[in-house]
Amino acid sequence: MAIETQTLPIPQPHINLQKGWPSPRLLPSQALRAAAEATLSSPERATEAMLYGPNIGDPALREGCAAWLSRLYRLRSPPGSTDEAPVPISHERICITAGASGNLACIMAAFTDPGYTRRVWMVEPTYFLACTVFDDAGFQGRLIGVPEDEEGLDVELLRKKIEAIDREEEAAKAAYKYPPQYPKLFRHVIYLVPTFSNPSGKTYSLKRREALHTSLAPPPPPRLVDVDNSLPGGDREWGNAVSNGSFSKVIGPGMSGATLSGGAPGQFSSTLIEHVLRTGALEAHLQNVLIPIYQTRSATLRRATEDYLGPLGVRIDIGRPYHVKTGSGDEEVIGGFFFYILFPEGILADEVAAIALKEYNVRFLPLQREVIVAAIEGHDVFLQAATSFGKSLCFQLPAVISHGITVVISPLLALMHNQVSIAKSLGIAVEVISSNVPPSERQRIITDLKCGHPYTRLLYVTPELCATDHFRKVLTTIHRQGQLTRVAVDEAHCISEWGHDFRTSYKELSWLKRTLILPSVPITVLTATATTRVRDDILKCLGLEPPNPLGREHSKTKFFFTSTSRPNLHYEVRYFSESSPKSPDGNDLFHALTGWLKGIAERRAIRLKALHEDTPATDLRPISGIIYVGTRNLANSLAKELRDRSIKAEAYHAGLDSSEREQIQTEFIDPPKPSSLEEGIKYTFNIIVATTAFGMGIDAPHVRFVLHYGLPRGFEAFVQESGRAGRDGKAAASVIFYTREECQRVLYRISCDIVRDANRQSHGSGSSSSSSSAQGQARTESFKQVVQLCETTNRCRHRLVSDYFGDTDPPVCDFACDHCKEGAHNLRRRMEKGLANDEDAFTFTQRERAAGLNDYD
Repeated sequence: MAIETQTLPIPQPHINLQKGWPSPRLLPSQALRAAAEATLSSPERATEAMLYGPNIGDPALREGCAAWLSRLYRLRSPPGSTDEAPVPISHERICITAGASGNLACIMAAFTDPGYTRRVWMVEPTYFLACTVFDDAGFQGRLIGVPEDEEGLDVELLRKKIEAIDREEEAAKAAYKYPPQYPKLFRHVIYLVPTFSNPSGKTYSLKRREALHTSLAPPPPPRLVDVDNSLPGGDREWGNAVSNGSFSKVIGPGMSGATLSGGAPGQFSSTLIEHVLRTGALEAHLQNVLIPIYQTRSATLRRATEDYLGPLGVRIDIGRPYHVKTGSGDEEVIGGFFFYILFPEGILADEVAAIALKEYNVRFLPLQREVIVAAIEGHDVFLQAATSFGKSLCFQLPAVISHGITVVISPLLALMHNQVSIAKSLGIAVEVISSNVPPSERQRIITDLKCGHPYTRLLYVTPELCATDHFRKVLTTIHRQGQLTRVAVDEAHCISEWGHDFRTSYKELSWLKRTLILPSVPITVLTATATTRVRDDILKCLGLEPPNPLGREHSKTKFFFTSTSRPNLHYEVRYFSESSPKSPDGNDLFHALTGWLKGIAERRAIRLKALHEDTPATDLRPISGIIYVGTRNLANSLAKELRDRSIKAEAYHAGLDSSEREQIQTEFIDPPKPSSLEEGIKYTFNIIVATTAFGMGIDAPHVRFVLHYGLPRGFEAFVQESGRAGRDGKAAASVIFYTREECQRVLYRISCDIVRDANRQSHGSGSSSSSSSAQGQARTESFKQVVQLCETTNRCRHRLVSDYFGDTDPPVCDFACDHCKEGAHNLRRRMEKGLANDEDAFTFTQRERAAGLNDYD
């Protein structure tokens, strides 16, 4: 339709969902099936449908669209006409392509050329999917936004900008003689959404539409569609405007009207669409299915908006033209099921949060809101919080709210893919680039990142990828385009040589602050386990400003700390002697483990029977737990021994292939629910026996215990691994089975690791000699702190954990550890009775090594 026509919808609402895929159950599948049967049962119609059609689309569908639009709209007569009667839409003015995006691509291919057309002007805010079409047409970097005033696109500002661009282009090429304008090409393209689905909520008035035409179109108006003089009407009826629409949201996104193949459009889909249009099936679907459902949903959403946000002064606007809103006209515009919410000036997020917190039980954990606000405001952020705090929300929510891309650097593939899966299920535009992503998919992601207006909001990558020149260039490009909003560094303790799990590739992240400047890219740092020394190392490496002595408000980096203590965890150490065992078979640890599990099972059975009598719907799911061991061989053998005693247990370690690990993870996170009380009592446990390969990337809030069947390799590792339990905030247990013999074994393994790393360094791989020495020292010191934690009997375990990380104000233990529950005297006696002395433990492990029994994988 030409731009001078004015749409006056009759009182009959119609649907436009703007973007996204409609629910499959709302599509007219039965009507399309009937259309296909009717088409294919007629040889004549089937022949037409199955062959190529004319370039401008199926004639029958063009006529059907014209008739349908003429019923819905009354059009003004062309300029100069004395006829006041409504003018029906002619099918000659309708072309059929492969959907709205296909329409736009055809327009760009037919009427523009990157070597001739100067700019594409887009209303701000715009329909972002159009940007991709313009980029594909060769106009990447030449899309310019034009703001709106109260009525719509600012015509005068646009005219001045176009004139300025034309002057610059003419001056730059004044030495060249221009050929006459090819009548099919245009110097400028203007893209706008003048109706109710405009992202800004404005519906353009007739006056503003006419101003766009008269102010910007050179006389006489160039003909856009009829460039070959093949259509009737001439210049008077054909202007330089195209109205673009699509059936995809009401019939189906996959039902493209005309897809090109062999140089001409196929028209099978067009034939089906024409059938549902001609027979009234589409109208019936609109009136009987879509409109009632969307009316209900719209009303629900509107009531929720009024109830939840109305008290804050938020208003609802339905997008009427400006002159109608101001009372200068009586025009009523039906805008489908769109409405817009208008926030009053000066409204604060605190006010919204206050109502959510007070009235609707919407909650952030302590400090979460402050961290999120600091990130959104563009500050560098350092967050050290206990496991289960919800650190990922502190960069995911800002990524959703903010413009541009948030890059998340994480060392764990399992963690990345787990978070990506969850984010996608919530509708977040998230991607991951890792070794598990196929090259074609990786290229698709990078193309989107570099396009200048990426769809992706959250990108997960490894530190190793960030160390490559190629990806650094990608990030630099994104930054120059103004699309790199922030970088989040997860598990940031890996940066420091004094932290556990040090990764040399993390150290190279120092280039972020050095290179991505003007403006500097904000960095959000997240860790659960960083000592003061590690924290200082992280800040220095990333180029972040350290804490200001004057307080947080004076520091460019905003620091947030929670207590490392987990008061819902009950810490306990159990003591054994392997050199002087008490059981006949010498396997005290295994007997203690099975006895401990048996006690849990008996108590659970009694509780389930009592609850089931009153509440038959009692949760019968098994108790989930993780048992950490030091070697793969022990993981395999211990899991088998537990299964032999009818305890469900699976080994998990890096020696399994990825499909096995994934299956074990899936079954552990979502175990099958027993169908009866008897089955629930029989299958009490859901246990993983794992090396350190398991846990960090797994979001399993229902883990009720973590048991170290041996010693953690370091203090930070102990806190991370024990922190897998009780992530839902409910009571959970962290138990260490401690022997001095195992202490000797772990020290031996650490010394082997140090020698191995030194050998790698001497052969030209790995980190420097000083770095390897620092890492070895850090590992040894960290493990000695684990030993001290286990052998200290006169202090609270939670207090010892807090002291290690410099936490000066931990919560009260409230009997959540064996010291506070048993008392120092009883705990001391239990330790002395259970442990071997140091000399016996050393001799025992020396004999093991001599016999070749202390090798570890």
